[in-house]
Amino acid sequence: MKKIPHVTGAEQGRFGGARGGFSLVELLVVIAIIGILAAASSSALGGGMRGRGVAGAVNVASSLALSARMEAVKRVGGGVGGALLVVDSTAGTNKGALQRLVVMRNVSTNIGAKSWQMAGPPVALPQGVFFSTKYSQGTGTTNFDFSNRSGSQTGGETGCFFYEFDERGRFFTPDQVTPGAGEAQLVFVAGVLGADGSFAGTNWEASRDGILLRKAGRATYFQNADQIKQPGT
Repeated sequence: MKKIPHVTGAEQGRFGGARGGFSLVELLVVIAIIGILAAASSSALGGGMRGRGVAGAVNVASSLALSARMEAVKRVGGGVGGALLVVDSTAGTNKGALQRLVVMRNVSTNIGAKSWQMAGPPVALPQGVFFSTKYSQGTGTTNFDFSNRSGSQTGGETGCFFYEFDERGRFFTPDQVTPGAGEAQLVFVAGVLGADGSFAGTNWEASRDGILLRKAGRATYFQNADQIKQPGT
């Protein structure tokens, strides 16, 4: 996987014609808000969210992938667009190891340039569920600073997978060359993180589940674990 460099700093077609109707951005905003509110409500219930286990993690990831796609087409502050879904992929004793996800948006106003900023606070997976670096496949990897809420967060100490969307909301393939020409997967497993930071799966082969990011940026659920691509395939 390629690494993104350390960085510091159109009109949408309408479904209903010139009058009435909703833009793609407006529809994505509404859908993303519904998904995020559902995830936040479940999280606030505490035990209810944790009881959902891997299924809860899959729903969180799906909502955040949609949110990232929405951020990619918003062109915040006159930016050229684009967004990332960043996932903590570092096992260890750090807070939130293998359990944090955050959406980043490109606020650069220069075509071809990328200046990433958080689009919202990091979201935690349910207790006892972790991101699987073995089975997940993203656009690339980067280091991230989860404590920096303004400016650029790249270049931190936490290793992460990232999933990139271009200014049209299309998913960037792992070769990071052609948007909308491939797919990748986010996979989650149930397990236990020891005091030494080591990860021990608890029948994780049976519990694994996740989402598939399709060519056009859509996120779909795996119907069963057999659909998850094996490492190296």
